[in-house]
Amino acid sequence: MSENVNTAEPPEMPLVADRLADFSDRLSPMLVKELRQGLRAKTFVIVFLTLQGLLALVLLTSIASAEAPQNAGEAITSIIFMFFGVAVLVIQPIRGIGALHREVQGQTIELMVLTRLSAWKIVLGKWVSIVSQSALIFAAIVPYLILRYWFGDMNLFGELSLLCLVFLGSTVITAIIVGISCVPSVILRGLVPLIAAAFGLWAIPLLCFEGEFDELVTLAAMQSPESFWGVVLGVLCAVYIGWTALGVGAAMIAPAAENHSSVRRLLTLGLMLLLVAVSGITSVPVEGWVIVIALVLIPSLIIEMTEPLVLLPPVCRPFVEKGALGKIAGRFLYPGWPCGVLFSLVMIGLAGLSCHFAGISTMPTSGQTVVTSLLGSLLMPAAVMSFFDKRIKHRLSLYLLLLSTNAIVTIVLAVLVNELPADSRGFMAWLAWLPQSGFIMVNYPMKFSPVSLLIWMSIATAAYTVILLVTALIKTRCIAEVEREAEDMEVSS
Repeated sequence: MSENVNTAEPPEMPLVADRLADFSDRLSPMLVKELRQGLRAKTFVIVFLTLQGLLALVLLTSIASAEAPQNAGEAITSIIFMFFGVAVLVIQPIRGIGALHREVQGQTIELMVLTRLSAWKIVLGKWVSIVSQSALIFAAIVPYLILRYWFGDMNLFGELSLLCLVFLGSTVITAIIVGISCVPSVILRGLVPLIAAAFGLWAIPLLCFEGEFDELVTLAAMQSPESFWGVVLGVLCAVYIGWTALGVGAAMIAPAAENHSSVRRLLTLGLMLLLVAVSGITSVPVEGWVIVIALVLIPSLIIEMTEPLVLLPPVCRPFVEKGALGKIAGRFLYPGWPCGVLFSLVMIGLAGLSCHFAGISTMPTSGQTVVTSLLGSLLMPAAVMSFFDKRIKHRLSLYLLLLSTNAIVTIVLAVLVNELPADSRGFMAWLAWLPQSGFIMVNYPMKFSPVSLLIWMSIATAAYTVILLVTALIKTRCIAEVEREAEDMEVSS
């Protein structure tokens, strides 16, 4: 009886080159899909090759015709940053327009959610794909900047640091555009990014070839305590804004049973507490500190005050299990604009405490009026919307529309006041109930004192705060019913 000999050959191991030619299986399927499509996209290929060709041509021309190496080096630096800025701050981010909306419109987002891909993985896949392509452009730019070192008179660390900050700005802008790409309003989703891109095409060359560019390089070098803290706090705020924008996109495409609000609010609370803790020890001027606080507070206010009120028992259940303290925390952390308003008021209080420690009392009265008017301008649209909650389908779109309308009205009033003599501007006193009128009355001479103007703006802001608080407390009464349903689910299980 003959033995059966297994002659099957062992499976061949894939070659290293074959394994490097494709993406790893450990990567998210959404990221792999977007990277494959993005790297083959004509927009990326054209931008990448054109940038390489232009920079090579400029560098060779400068080397051949440089009579003054110092001047040639400065010109090369400006050209490198201009091309890089246009590529990663304008062209790359606008590729994210409609990134999520296309999935929603094509009815493929439900299929993705049914798989193991969470809403965050879907959004991160879209964002990382574009950022990875921007990183390739960044890697291709660095050798040109290092070659520029041989022309002399170069702040190597400052320019490399500024290059990294520009790339960070690209990631944040991309996150914002991807995050709002599923907003129903085509004006907000498409027109606003295009207008911002047109402004960038005008501003970037102007900034690179003016004297402010040297100041940016000096700031990026972080050679003084003020510049160090400015860069650190700026990077911290940029990371927060980018993460928040991506969270907005994830929350919009996620099922209603997923709670993305609590984590976002806890992170915002932690960041604000950190700013309160360091507000008294930093060497940042008070005006700069107010800007840092505004960068954290404004996105939080806009998102929390416009979040749709959709609260389900599974969302309340983790809070209900913690007893009375959990229910109290839920009043600030549950999804929906009523709880978002309560949380926003806490953030406003912490922001005021931080500005107090930073020395806001030393600011001129006009500066304090501007800060108060800005806060009131953010609260007023939300206060108006709170009376028509049941009739509003897309709160964020309507809020931004009202905010834009207020900005247009402010510009029209500023032009009108500028054309009138000083003794004919008294009608602005009747518009003191509009917080944005404070921006105008601060910059043009009026018959009332700066202190009176600050008091009027504070009263208007406080009035809108009270309206928001009362309407939010009325709306939170329905939360108790949902919590009872969550308790019944816990008992039945």
